[in-house]
Amino acid sequence: MNGDKSHHVAWADRIGLNKTWAKGIERIWATYGTKDFENAVWGLHTIIVNVNNGPQLRKIIDDFIKNKYDLIEKELVGYVDTYAYRSEREILISNMLPDFAYFMVQLLEDNGFGMYKSEYDGEYDEM
Repeated sequence: MNGDKSHHVAWADRIGLNKTWAKGIERIWATYGTKDFENAVWGLHTIIVNVNNGPQLRKIIDDFIKNKYDLIEKELVGYVDTYAYRSEREILISNMLPDFAYFMVQLLEDNGFGMYKSEYDGEYDEM
């Protein structure tokens, strides 16, 4: 332990999100290469949160998504006014999903699945 700071389980872990995240990750790997893969990836995304006094996981992931979508839109500039735009966009998004899944899993791993340094003392502020 470091002086006045200690490691505490994040708020997310206290409500069981680590177990849910682990199940979501297992579902991603189990569905890779199937039509259910997209739902598994977006399903994990849906349950990742910003941790109070901890890593802003959801914000980091949403920034990643925005950057990927910006790149996709740049690739589609010539298609915008064509019938092919929608199908080309779906293909590019589908091709992005493995990178997106890997990014989320790596982010969770890098942040210790909800473990972070905290000054939480077990008391809640009154509202």
